[in-house]
Amino acid sequence: DMEPKARALNEVQVRLDEAGLRLNQLDHQIKEAQGSVAQLEGKL
Repeated sequence: DMEPKARALNEVQVRLDEAGLRLNQLDHQIKEAQGSVAQLEGKL
């Protein structure tokens, strides 16, 4: 019976998707922070 395996794989896929979204958000935040730092350095 493939049902439990299929369900487990589906769960893993969902978690990977969520992790990927979180990484994208973090990447975006890092780029914004780097931009802010560059602006601050420009003012010094």
